[in-house]
Amino acid sequence: MKLFLTFFLFITLSNCSSDKVSNNNNSQNNTNTSNNSNNVNNIEESRIIIIKSIKLPDALALKVSSLLGQAIGDINRVEITETIPLKVPAGSTVIYTGDHATQVIPEELIGSIGEDSWIVSTEVVEGITRIGIGACSSCINGNGTSYGLLALLENAGFAFLHPLKPVIPQLQPGDPRFIFNTSSSPRWTRRGIHIHTMHPTELAHVLNGWGLSSMEDETSFQQQLILWENTLIWALANGLNMLHWVLLESPDWEAFSRSDLRLSRLTQLVSMAHDYNLKAGVDVPISLAQQNAFRLVRNAEAPLEERIMELESSVDWLMQAGFDYLMTEAGNSEFTHGDPAETIQLYDALSLYLKNDHNGTPVWIKVHCSSNQTAQGYADPLTGNDINYNFLVHYSNPAMGALPHTVQHYSLSDPAPTYGNTDFEFIRDFMYYEASERSVIWYPETAYWVSFDIDVPLFLPVYALNRYKDLHEIALDEDSGLVGSGNRIDGQFFFSSGWEFGYWLNDAVAARSSWNIDTALGYQDSFRDFLVQKLHFPQDIADFITEYAIFQLDSYIYGKVNGASPQDVIQKNAQAYLQGWESWDDITKTGSTHMPSSFQMTQPDRIGLVDTKTNFTGFESDVKPLLDFTENQSEYYLTMITDNSSFSTETHDFTNIFYDFLIGVEINYLRATQIHGLYDYSDTWKDDPLKLDETLQTWRMERLDTARSALDNAQIIIDNYTGSAILPHIYSWGTNPTCYDFNYLWTAKSLYYWWRDEGKAVDAPLSPCYLNIINAAKTAGDEAVSNLQTLFSTLSWTYNISECLVPPASEPQFPQDDLRSRP
Repeated sequence: MKLFLTFFLFITLSNCSSDKVSNNNNSQNNTNTSNNSNNVNNIEESRIIIIKSIKLPDALALKVSSLLGQAIGDINRVEITETIPLKVPAGSTVIYTGDHATQVIPEELIGSIGEDSWIVSTEVVEGITRIGIGACSSCINGNGTSYGLLALLENAGFAFLHPLKPVIPQLQPGDPRFIFNTSSSPRWTRRGIHIHTMHPTELAHVLNGWGLSSMEDETSFQQQLILWENTLIWALANGLNMLHWVLLESPDWEAFSRSDLRLSRLTQLVSMAHDYNLKAGVDVPISLAQQNAFRLVRNAEAPLEERIMELESSVDWLMQAGFDYLMTEAGNSEFTHGDPAETIQLYDALSLYLKNDHNGTPVWIKVHCSSNQTAQGYADPLTGNDINYNFLVHYSNPAMGALPHTVQHYSLSDPAPTYGNTDFEFIRDFMYYEASERSVIWYPETAYWVSFDIDVPLFLPVYALNRYKDLHEIALDEDSGLVGSGNRIDGQFFFSSGWEFGYWLNDAVAARSSWNIDTALGYQDSFRDFLVQKLHFPQDIADFITEYAIFQLDSYIYGKVNGASPQDVIQKNAQAYLQGWESWDDITKTGSTHMPSSFQMTQPDRIGLVDTKTNFTGFESDVKPLLDFTENQSEYYLTMITDNSSFSTETHDFTNIFYDFLIGVEINYLRATQIHGLYDYSDTWKDDPLKLDETLQTWRMERLDTARSALDNAQIIIDNYTGSAILPHIYSWGTNPTCYDFNYLWTAKSLYYWWRDEGKAVDAPLSPCYLNIINAAKTAGDEAVSNLQTLFSTLSWTYNISECLVPPASEPQFPQDDLRSRP
């Protein structure tokens, strides 16, 4: 066990400060902006001087000067000026931006590059480092200068990997790491992040206009704006040009939902994005009633004309905040829908109202991967059958863009036993076909959250690998003329659900690979190079992450054991066992068997722990070898990473954020150990129910003790990790704007899913609602509650259905029900 080493590293690294978020806004006010070059003429001390142009946003110039001031330890030695100084102290670095870049870069070279492209060239003259950052001179928009400037900083040792924890190196004004000569151009036009604030993630409060203690809390709302500002810097550094989030509302706070106060706060958020020349949008479903969604149409039963009028009124209110684009959602929920003809009319009403009455504001609709919904009478252009309801955008006005969406860590070519699917090839086919009809933006996920990954927590760099793999495949298909009759898709929005526990890796990879991608190599080798060249990882860390992600691809997704795949991955993939299972996962599993038209599983299925206790499930032959292999390989990779010297020697001082990898690999190993032990304990109960075989019973208790030790050791690691959190509230039980009574990593900190699995193995509760923490009506809507009531009535279950409907009134405590006193 490597716990001592992990604990020692934690104590050591938590004292480092290189990755702490700066909240010193006052330092920006000390930066001089001047048109008078005499400010530097009489200063002998070397400096960093930024020659600003209109191509460089004021906000970014100030932020970069603040970051550079922290790096050299003296903000007064960093200056912004709009004119070229006549004299500069020796040992200085002068950064020429925009039109001034011709001081270093030939004008004809700058004139040849396109929007968002950039070129950086460096020369050292008489001890002065002169850097030109050139961008498209004729482009009205574009962020080439910003991208180039932040790329220069990264070459000098900065890192913008975790959005809230930039790495700041120690530098001198004339540091040789400022010598940088390269250029870059994006492949895709639209590159954005969807921050999924339906989940109570880091920015859920601020992006919904809330303070931390309440919606009215103005002080903490303003304090949280530094989180948004750092996210905007991160977006630019990672090549993005668009950001959006889900807007929420609830009857519990209806007065605030569309108030002037909230509108002013949304306007402030959008204005900050514009300060960095980034486009800001918001996701607002038309009528989808789940998870506190802000609906353009709140009464889905009203006559169509009334719904359209309410839609337009809602849009008018939103657009006062200055949003650059909207996203929307189909259906009444992820699994239910209304009349197809009226749905198309609502799509057109929204897109054309934005086009004609709001200056051509674009809008895209999510094309979900949920199954078992068809629109009768509307033919699928590829199959001729009734079209998937999610694909109805095909029949709408081309002003409505499409966002083909997949869930979780699966790629377009993997088996994907989730949401009623076997894979996501049908999403790829629709995306390619529709690319010639309308704006199409690829929309995958870098975290799913709901009992699947970061909230367990599981560290899953296979997300990063598969996000890269998808764009690698799409680029190859575009170059082969397979997309929209020779077209390209417009780009990628990726669905982000948090950044802790190493999930910043998935977002950084997804963001930077949506800029451009190397298709000369196979995707795995290209991914390895990408980590070194684009994320500036040391080679051995890049090698480790690549190999570990490939192991997860093989084991977690394909269910391979020693390279051999099962005939069918259903219930035979490691993800199904290592992920969390909460009450509604168990309910939908039961419901998908007895009421398949009403219930659909939203994650891969597994043989249940309770089932193994009393039934012959095939666990011993089909799953136990997989759990054996996964645990052993997890230990192998844990040994590999704890022996990796780069944690203490790499030059970019990424040590603190690389610590997430160490934590993640160890937690994964302990989770694999726990689950393996619990299944061994539970599965062998039926072999000796009277407990007459002393040898077997001793072994069973040893396996349970192993599982319990794994949980206890994981708790030590989690407590240490969360003890230095920059945002403690995200690990707490408490109020937030979402439909959940807990913040997004409460389940990770408490190891809720681990305790629930232990309880199921020991006590074998019959109710799928065991330890429920979900408010069914708020999360899934009234229709889900009705379906649950029907399901319970159908099965004649005798236990209390209210356990499924009402979450606990206060934070649950573990071990639950004196669990550790049994058996």
